[in-house]
Amino acid sequence: MSPPRHAVTEVVNCDLGGTSWGRQRRPQAGWLSTAGPFPPSRVGAHRDAGPMRSPGRPLPTAFTRDAALAVGWTGRQLEGYRFRLLTRGAYAWAGVQPRPAELCRALSSLLPPGSGWSHQTAAELLGLPRVGAPRLGRTLHVTVLRAAAVPRRHGLTAHRAEILPGDLALVDGVPVTSMPRTFVDHAAAVDLEQLVAIGDAMIRSGRCTAAELARRVAAAAGHRGVRRARRALSLLDPRAASVPESVMRVRIVDAGMPAPTPQLNVVDSRGRWIARVDLGYEQERIAIEYEGRQHAERDQFARDIDRYSSLSAAGWRVLREGAADHAAGGQRMLAQLGDLLSPPSRSQLTTGATARRGGDMRSRRGDGAGVGTRSVNA
Repeated sequence: MSPPRHAVTEVVNCDLGGTSWGRQRRPQAGWLSTAGPFPPSRVGAHRDAGPMRSPGRPLPTAFTRDAALAVGWTGRQLEGYRFRLLTRGAYAWAGVQPRPAELCRALSSLLPPGSGWSHQTAAELLGLPRVGAPRLGRTLHVTVLRAAAVPRRHGLTAHRAEILPGDLALVDGVPVTSMPRTFVDHAAAVDLEQLVAIGDAMIRSGRCTAAELARRVAAAAGHRGVRRARRALSLLDPRAASVPESVMRVRIVDAGMPAPTPQLNVVDSRGRWIARVDLGYEQERIAIEYEGRQHAERDQFARDIDRYSSLSAAGWRVLREGAADHAAGGQRMLAQLGDLLSPPSRSQLTTGATARRGGDMRSRRGDGAGVGTRSVNA
């Protein structure tokens, strides 16, 4: 007896970081899943399976309907258990997650001429860090010419805008917006901290310069986010090695404190190298470290103990910010840094001078209370 025809629900998920994208055909029956495996005794009973044969030419991970038909697959097979529908006219193998480049390559043929993948999607294809952009959502983003028809598909966000010469580049054969154009697009959707972080990463990659970013920002005069982009240009520093380091540096400057030096090498009084800190003030001997998840690993934890002990012995004070404090805005680190950088108040100076005079008087009286003692800064 053949099983009843399954009911199909549609799930829209657009995470390029590893979760399946697009409309996934998900049967309600528990034994029948697009991720497989399927019981051999029931595969033949599936009405949509079609003839159990595979054309000679293989298909990539993601592909269009026309591409599948061209190599011998049938429309009935595409609706079967071996494939899942991404969006209208595009499919992927069931249970396989296409890489971003594969996904965009398959969908590029469905876009209007002159279009390019943009915003967070372009950053992903360009190998840039994925920064927080709530307004961009979790979809694939494409920018089309103003005169072009906007594609309307599940899981796809289209932006109609002017595309200047040099705004598009090819990455593995996939059209994407260039780094300068991607920087300008992000300026309208992310905050200043995240914009500086992605700008730092662009220059750090060696495939873009600060001058190129500045020229593209100048060409975007009057557009949304351009003022934020101009502000970000003045804060860029490609020496930052990660997004959290860039974000912390911007927060410090916004709080009215001088900008720390990214990736500062620390040496002792003899000139011997001790460590390299995420952010630091050499004259004040203050180091700022971001403690990511990797610092909880046993070997890294042991190395951190040695580093911080060496820094403390050399007279450095270390401020450490964890992921939770970082996500909450880093107010604790900013307050601690402000206390270390601010000059001592008049009352503190008066109290300190009074204490020193008192100690001297006790020493002269022979009390011994202040003899041979000194302040130790841990």
